[in-house]
Amino acid sequence: MPICVIVGASPALRGGSKADLLDLAMEAGFSSKASFNRAFLATFGATPSAYRRHVAKQE
Repeated sequence: MPICVIVGASPALRGGSKADLLDLAMEAGFSSKASFNRAFLATFGATPSAYRRHVAKQE
């Protein structure tokens, strides 16, 4: 999966979106939440859930 697809999903997590992570994963073209989590972790060093919590704390 190209990194631009993974990076493209991060604004939805940063922007306070309450979208379900599975919905974001499918919208980004991943076949499962697990594959999205692995790719996101490899790219950002955190799972999507942890990333979302971290951003929420900073706001």
